[in-house]
Amino acid sequence: MRALVTFHAPGRLVVEGEDVDAADPVFAGREHLFEPAAEPEPAKPKARPRKAAGKPKG
Repeated sequence: MRALVTFHAPGRLVVEGEDVDAADPVFAGREHLFEPAAEPEPAKPKARPRKAAGKPKG
């Protein structure tokens, strides 16, 4: 879960954008201060390199 705002928790400062595990005690009771972390987009397959043009015959 990603923090939407910066806030103080007992013994800890949670900064906006920080990733926090849902099992972390900071998360309990503060669910409204977090959003699900976005999954990174899968990498696109790279295009196969093209063959270099050969020298013209002649």
